This record gives sequence, structure tokens and C-alpha cells, in this order.
Amino acid sequence: MGKDMRVDQLRRVVIVPGEPGHWRERNGKWYVCTETPVECLFLSSAIGATRFLPADGFISIVERLCAGEPWRAVSESELAIFLNLTVAEGVLRPEADLAIWVTVAHELSAQRGRADLHELLPELITDHDVLCEAERPTVPYSEKLQPATGKRFTGSLEEYQEQLFTTALSELGADDPMERRLRTYVQDVMFSRVASALD
Repeated sequence: MGKDMRVDQLRRVVIVPGEPGHWRERNGKWYVCTETPVECLFLSSAIGATRFLPADGFISIVERLCAGEPWRAVSESELAIFLNLTVAEGVLRPEADLAIWVTVAHELSAQRGRADLHELLPELITDHDVLCEAERPTVPYSEKLQPATGKRFTGSLEEYQEQLFTTALSELGADDPMERRLRTYVQDVMFSRVASALD
């Protein structure tokens, strides 16, 4: 989408490039240092309590991706968060991939497009900074790299999926296997909207 993104190789998440001085190398892997308040604030756009992407923002990025060039404007931090939800989560935790897409579709279907996906989804890899304790947790603004206190679902991913999938499938017929029905649900809710936007 015309943006220059980076991967923090220790945390295994996508973030915006930032200042070259924010980056360090450890054992051949590049990562964002959190020794200063500015570095903590920089990293907090992708990790921790203050990152934010509503269902509407998620689908808006999908629409822009499908529309292709020339790219419509999108913020780098929103794109990084989107990539962490759709790529990094799926790479590190493939079992969470379908739940993310079904959550977006369900919130859109329920007319809750402003719902923050990070509050809804349990156990995300960007919930907190896995390096925070090892680095210097007393740095001002390092608290922003800790999990938000407002998770709506505090159970396991499996429990969340069971509840979410049961709710979503109640809107569909019961003939096909569950995964196919869920993928149909995502397609019907999300990609019909994308198709309309592209018209």
C-alpha cells in the first residue's frame, strides 16, 4: 500500500520504521529498544494497551487493498496493526486466524463497527511487550506496553472460539462442515461489503 514497514524480529510483529536510533541488533535480529520514553511511546502504537483498530478500520483496509493502486491513504500504525492481526497472528498462532476474521464479520453484522478488536479478541501476541521486563520496565511510558485492562473476554482462545462460532453459526444453515460455514459467513458479511465499496 505504498508504506515502508519493518518487522521487529525478536517480538515477531510488524511496526512502522521509526527513527533508526530506536532499533538495536541482538544475536543477528533487529528489534525496537525501549530504553527511553520516546521508544516506549513509539512501540506502543503496535503493542500494548493503547493500540486500536476497530472492525470498521479493519474492513476499510481490506477494501483499500482490494481496490489496488493508486493507494488510498491509510496510516502506517493502522496498517501495522492490521498486518499483525492478519499475518503475524496467523504465522505464530494459526489456530487464531479464523477467529479474527469471524470476529470482524460478527461485529460488522451486529452494527458494532467501532468495536476495538483488541478488546474483543483474547490472547493476542501484541497484548504486551514480551521484552519489557528484560529491557527496563521502569522507563516512563513502558506501562503502555502492558496489556489493556478492558478485555471483554478473559477466557482461553478455545473458549472464545466456541462462544463466537456458536453465535455466528446461528445465522447460517447447518448443512456444511463448521469451518466452511464460518468461511462462508466471513465472505458473505465482509467481502460483499468490499465488493459494494469497489463498485
